[in-house]
Amino acid sequence: DGVRGAEIVDIAAGSGADASSLRVGDVVIEVDDTEVTDPSSLGSAIARYQPGDEITVTVDRNGTSAEVPVTLGTRPT
Repeated sequence: DGVRGAEIVDIAAGSGADASSLRVGDVVIEVDDTEVTDPSSLGSAIARYQPGDEITVTVDRNGTSAEVPVTLGTRPT
């Protein structure tokens, strides 16, 4: 499909993403300086951090790149 990154399709209420300015439809292309090519690589990039860590998520939002600070929450169970 030619899409690079991982599209956000849902944001859990109370999550770090919910508290940030990330939006459904954003395509995550980097976490800090780690390139995100697909949902699996997004999970791997985030797994290196702990709840409470602040990361910078770079997204493609309607063709425009935006950097969004996110403080990670606990992983849903």
